[in-house]
Amino acid sequence: MVATPSHPRRKRVFQEASTATVRNWMAAATRLAQAPGTGLHHPVAGKSGTSQKALHGGYDPDTVTTSFVAHLPTDQPRFVVLAVVDEPRGEDAYGATVALPVAYRVIDSIMALDNLLPARTAPVDGSL
Repeated sequence: MVATPSHPRRKRVFQEASTATVRNWMAAATRLAQAPGTGLHHPVAGKSGTSQKALHGGYDPDTVTTSFVAHLPTDQPRFVVLAVVDEPRGEDAYGATVALPVAYRVIDSIMALDNLLPARTAPVDGSL
């Protein structure tokens, strides 16, 4: 006899319009991060973050945590990727400079494994 577990019934936590708005914001933020003129667009919506760490009732301006969260594909999300780098070193330590490259390596692997190829779009200047 094989037991089949019952899955809990899904319950909507957020209104559909609210999640669509946030997903659109994330898609727009990721489009802006694409290299201008390349014509390549990964089907990813994401957002970077940089936060100071709490220390003795305040915040330490020299100690940060960086992150990048994304879902893909943009239109019908099936995957979520979260990269967090705790206390990165260097002057240029932000979510977009530290965590995003880590996340994109994972995203590239997911795209290759799931056959989600980047879409080719017209470059900003109109040339091909």
